[in-house]
Amino acid sequence: MMTDKKKVNNFDVLDLMCEREMNIYAFPLGTNMKRANTGKDNYGEMVIAVANDVILSMAMGKKLTGVLLIYDAPQFDAIKKELEQEETE
Repeated sequence: MMTDKKKVNNFDVLDLMCEREMNIYAFPLGTNMKRANTGKDNYGEMVIAVANDVILSMAMGKKLTGVLLIYDAPQFDAIKKELEQEETE
């Protein structure tokens, strides 16, 4: 008998990885974006500086995956403030 798998939100997985102090690398675009160009068909390209150990790990075949998250900073700050206030109540 086959059971349905629970749908898991990827952000919940990342949150648990943080709680368990597992390796998650973050490179802020404000300081790490080296170049950005618009392109054809609504897509451009961006060059982002990352730590050398990440590049070397990938070159050595370590399975790493990632996603570029871009969000509205004022909206993020407002939600963060909201959550912080919930915690203190």
